[in-house]
Amino acid sequence: MGRYQVKNKLPNTAIGDDAVVCIDFGTAYCKAAVRIYKNYEERISPLRLGMIAGDPRSNLEFFCPSSLYVSTDRKVYFGHDAERKWSEEINSGISKIESMKRWLSVDRYDDFEDALIDNECLPTGVVLKKKYALIIMLAYLSRLVSSGLKRMEVDPFMKRRYSRPVLEEKRARWVDGIMRECLKSGQIVADSIGGYWALEGIPLNDLIDVVDEVSKLKIPDDFIEQRPVLEPVAAGFLAVANGGNDRDISIVIDVGAGTTDTAAFFSRPAFRRDESGAALPVGSPQSTPWAGDFLDSVLIGIIERQLGEDWSSNIKYQRESRGRVREWKETLFTSRAGVVKPTFVDGKVCSAIGKDQLVTDKRMHEFVHKIRSALDSLFPKKAIAETSDIEHVLKGIHAFDSINVVFAGGGSNLPILESIIMSPIIVDEKKLSLVRRAMVPAKVFDDSVQFEARYPQLAVAMGGASSEYPWSKEAKTYGLGSSKQNISESFT
Repeated sequence: MGRYQVKNKLPNTAIGDDAVVCIDFGTAYCKAAVRIYKNYEERISPLRLGMIAGDPRSNLEFFCPSSLYVSTDRKVYFGHDAERKWSEEINSGISKIESMKRWLSVDRYDDFEDALIDNECLPTGVVLKKKYALIIMLAYLSRLVSSGLKRMEVDPFMKRRYSRPVLEEKRARWVDGIMRECLKSGQIVADSIGGYWALEGIPLNDLIDVVDEVSKLKIPDDFIEQRPVLEPVAAGFLAVANGGNDRDISIVIDVGAGTTDTAAFFSRPAFRRDESGAALPVGSPQSTPWAGDFLDSVLIGIIERQLGEDWSSNIKYQRESRGRVREWKETLFTSRAGVVKPTFVDGKVCSAIGKDQLVTDKRMHEFVHKIRSALDSLFPKKAIAETSDIEHVLKGIHAFDSINVVFAGGGSNLPILESIIMSPIIVDEKKLSLVRRAMVPAKVFDDSVQFEARYPQLAVAMGGASSEYPWSKEAKTYGLGSSKQNISESFT
């Protein structure tokens, strides 16, 4: 074990529900938010993971890249340090370990326990299991979360929740088991590494030894809530529950890096001054793999066309583009000018690429079509059987003329998304217009100048931390058709 001593600091008894952390382990970035009570008022605040990690990029104050890099001297680097070290060693040919969430949502899971990281992501002769890499990444995330909670002077071991995309039932059960196990193990690994996190890289063999020892422990379940937070539900329900004075039907479109998830809500205003409006999911959320990673491939295609022969004859440009495309895309969407000039390590500079070039690319039409199809499938076009869990919505749908649409996630500011909602949606043979509305933070607190612009990306973590997140399988529908509805089993 060397210099690291396994330290299990997790409490052995149940932790109260008055405070909780929701972890949004994203394909591209990790986010987290905490719910606490201050002056008898519930507050939900995002944790500044990027700032805690020492990331100098102000636009990533709240975010930690979901990346690992194993260097040529077999040390592991995390988050923005992984990106920095990979850039320094670009000529080594070693790729970053990233998009780990896709292992859970897309890859085969019947052999995950023994699945190995691709050789291109490791130095010659090094072997690493995907599950170990996942635990190591979550250990680093746990370290950042605990540090953020200590800075807020609250219990660093408060109960954790985690979010996940919409998945089919069998995969969902497997993912939930893996996430609970890896988050618990990751917290113990984080505490065992202790002050050594500050070192310039941690030897991979040392980390593997710690994970081996932690895997032998019997870890209590109280630290992690048993139920997952569904991403499209968490992303939107705070916004749709607290806006307006009328009953509404809303759709949330959460454009992440790995998946785009959609969910429908029925909401009503507060009946009393001291009460929040309610937002109740209806029907079954939908998920599609057409998301931010697809946009990455479109942007790389534009770079390829601009570089021409330089691209096709230089594998280093190809490798570096794949490793830095998210950085360039972030600049494209967040810079005032709305342009990016991809610059390579050897000094090669690509011509300026504007947002218009990306959104008018012919492949983007396919992207829009796939998301619109998922949106249309949220409601049936004709009335359905009385036993359906959204029959009550269909009974009352003719009282509405429009449906609100809220965009969340890292891709929420894509101009092309407007085209998704230009045509009406048909529900029970009635055409309803789609009206985009802004995401209004509710019961949240943060004084950062970056916060308002970043809220759509933080919405899953912050909505998931709320005490009002709609867990219940059976809930009132507040006057729309029958008195109760059955929410999909995936919410329980």
